[in-house]
Amino acid sequence: MALGSLDKHLSRLELGNERRFQILRDIASGLHYLHTGCGEILVHRDVKSANILLDQNWRGVLTDFGIARTLSLETTTVVTQRIVGTRVYMSPEYCTGLVSPSADVYSLGVVILELVFGCLALHSPKGSDTDIISFLDECDNTAEFYLSCWSRSDGERLEELAEKCTNPYRDQRPTIAKVLEKL
Repeated sequence: MALGSLDKHLSRLELGNERRFQILRDIASGLHYLHTGCGEILVHRDVKSANILLDQNWRGVLTDFGIARTLSLETTTVVTQRIVGTRVYMSPEYCTGLVSPSADVYSLGVVILELVFGCLALHSPKGSDTDIISFLDECDNTAEFYLSCWSRSDGERLEELAEKCTNPYRDQRPTIAKVLEKL
């Protein structure tokens, strides 16, 4: 892919808000297909900005299916002993071994935050060692940390969507179809 991985471009303002929205729509569309369009459910389990590659037109493509897990349409949740991935992108239930499409929605919520704030999830927009999820919990006014390419309303809308996606209770997260609809 001509432009490499998304994680290398998060803070680049020339990426702009329209491209950022398009990348999110591209990835949400890909996840929607994996969760609903294959005749079975495929849970990626490692959605993160380093696994999103960009083509020459800034279109996002989800890659690295090395730890993906196939579920039947009847069994939409399984328990695994093998928990792998990058911790900050992992949903609370996945950290205990529960695999479901909702875990990918959580991870996408973290990517949304990375695009809103222009930093990797392992860091906070303030530049401290706090991760981006902890930053949200601790900060009273996150809007002052949005990248300048976002209008306040777009930033707030995306942050609200990301907060819904990263809800610690999986049954309260939106489906990937609802996320795609919002984007």
